Amino acid sequence: MDFIWSLIRSHGYLINKRRIIKLLTPHEAASRLANFSGDREGEKKRLFEEEGILHFDLFAKYGTQLLTESQALSKVISNAYPVIILDEFQDTNLTNGSLSKQLTT
Repeated sequence: MDFIWSLIRSHGYLINKRRIIKLLTPHEAASRLANFSGDREGEKKRLFEEEGILHFDLFAKYGTQLLTESQALSKVISNAYPVIILDEFQDTNLTNGSLSKQLTT
């Protein structure tokens, strides 16, 4: 996921109005969401969309969005990385699978 984080950190402005995207570390996420009684997934999305703070759980979602919405970036990544090796593929969920598919398109 380091690759996706660097992609979002560098080009996240294409899908978020903020120029700088910040990573919400697991420690900070636990602290911020500890007393949150509402929709945690919705709050994670809100943090990214409104504050430019990205929770690790949303790397694949926003990485996919970034590559889907920017054909130019997708082409650059495809040309730079013609072969992609997925480690721990058995742990891939639907969102991660969408990202993998987008990377190979």
